[in-house]
Amino acid sequence: MNSKGPPDTYIAYGRAISLGFFMVGSIVGCYFVGSYLDSRFGTTPKLMITFVMLGIAAGFVEFYRVLKKLSANKRP
Repeated sequence: MNSKGPPDTYIAYGRAISLGFFMVGSIVGCYFVGSYLDSRFGTTPKLMITFVMLGIAAGFVEFYRVLKKLSANKRP
């Protein structure tokens, strides 16, 4: 093992695992926020669906950002 830090492989694995947690977390978090706002304002499915879509979009944006970082690390 390298004395300067963990190997690049472990860093890539860590980013990939954190990406999965972010995808799930953003969707679930947005679901709960949308459900709370729906119950508060009486707009039952509208805000929940809107926030879930925003959570999915945030997950894909983060996926693209992490994929871009990982591919930049592979280039010589």
